Amino acid sequence: MKFSQKSRYAIKALIDIAINGKDGKVTVYSIAERNGISVKFLEQILAMLRKSGIVKSVHGTKGGYFLNKRPSEITVAEVLYAVEGDFTISGENMPNDSSLSSISGIVQKNLIDRLNKSIKNITEDITIEELEKEYTKYIYEENVMYYI
Repeated sequence: MKFSQKSRYAIKALIDIAINGKDGKVTVYSIAERNGISVKFLEQILAMLRKSGIVKSVHGTKGGYFLNKRPSEITVAEVLYAVEGDFTISGENMPNDSSLSSISGIVQKNLIDRLNKSIKNITEDITIEELEKEYTKYIYEENVMYYI
């Protein structure tokens, strides 16, 4: 498993839409500009997110993207499935007669399967809303002025 640039950009785009789309749609160009993402690559990512039902789009001069559900209902796992498909760590190709008594079987059961379960639990637990709040908190703290 690799946490690809595509996955990172998808999550960034959704946070951006959650923040900047509260009053309407957000254009692909504005998302790309604020986050330093290629417009063409972002369009491909947003198409995957649209196909999976995470975002909706409106075409035309006043078009753009908006979240299809509340940020609290969109998990990181859902985003990763939308852009990556299966994002688990793949196990070793073991022969059919392999059993858990083999070294490969032990590694699969006690390491790979446990890692995949943890990754699944973590990504299903984190929502776009949580990431949005953390980002907003960070921005607020960065812009606080202290006077003496």
